[in-house]
Amino acid sequence: MWSADLAALRAHLLASGVSDGGAFCGAPGPRPVRRVVFTITHPGYSPGGEFRLHDPDGYCILIGQSG
Repeated sequence: MWSADLAALRAHLLASGVSDGGAFCGAPGPRPVRRVVFTITHPGYSPGGEFRLHDPDGYCILIGQSG
């Protein structure tokens, strides 16, 4: 998924009660992980940034920002 303003979307999710997962380390954590948003990262393939969101059903959604 994509957002025009990744930082504002993350702030809105946190203000709406989604938990802050901090930095995603890639290691397995407690299960199930739900309603958690992780820190924005800037991998080489996504210079505008992206963050990882775990929805209420436990699915992982990556949300990026172009640019």
